[in-house]
This record gives sequence, C-alpha cells and structure tokens, in this order.
Amino acid sequence: MGPSQSRFEPVRRVDAALRSLGAAGDEWTERADGEAWFADWGGDLDGIELCIGLMGHGRHPDVIRVLFDDWVFDHVVVEHLEAFLVAVFSGRARLSNVRWLFFFHHQVLEVPAGGTSYSAGRAVQDRDRLSRWERNIFVDE
Repeated sequence: MGPSQSRFEPVRRVDAALRSLGAAGDEWTERADGEAWFADWGGDLDGIELCIGLMGHGRHPDVIRVLFDDWVFDHVVVEHLEAFLVAVFSGRARLSNVRWLFFFHHQVLEVPAGGTSYSAGRAVQDRDRLSRWERNIFVDE
C-alpha cells in the first residue's frame, strides 16, 4: 500500500521523512486488529538496508511505538516523527555505551526531536557490528 493511501497518519509522516532523506524501498505493509495496527517498511537509505515498524492505536494516535533495526522506542509523539527520523539518520542522534550500577553495560540511543529527547537501550554491540548509521553517531566515552 502506498503511503498516501495509508489509513494511518503516522505512516504518512514517516514515509515523508524517509523520502526526504532519499530512501527507496518497498511499499508499506499494514495490518490492523480492531483499533490496534502495525505497519512496516523495508528499503534502502543511503546504501543501508533498513526495516522500520510502527505500532499504534486508532487512525490518528497521539503517540506510537517506533521500531527499526533492533531499537524500540515507546511513546514517540506523532508530531515529532519526521524530526525523530531525520535526527537519527542525519547524525544528530547519539549512540553511546553506558554503565549502570557499576557492572551492567548498555548501549543507549538518544534522539532529540520536538523539544524532547527519546531514548532506547540494548545490550552492547562491538563497534564493528554496528550498522553504518550507528557508527556515524557513536560517541566513545
């Protein structure tokens, strides 16, 4: 399904942001179960293979869940989606390794968008296993 035909506003917003960044790829796939829905896209962004998933409730939700690669961001404000994706893939976001309680290490991706900062974490990956867009924003602390 083409983004302009999507029933869901967040899909149209994310697709516009991806296209502004030069992304090329498949059409969006959408599935709905009552008011809950999931949409996913796979394609190429500046030579990087990328998959993005969006989860929401209702046709015009205020917040959604955004998934890409192995990152999951809960409660992203729909009005911030374009700025959110542009920040991630234009180098304004920040990826770093952080220590928690002296023993636990995580990677944290911080994304400034719409006057707020969104963050997600995962287990630490070696720098050589990071995708190119992740290496571009990795901060060695």
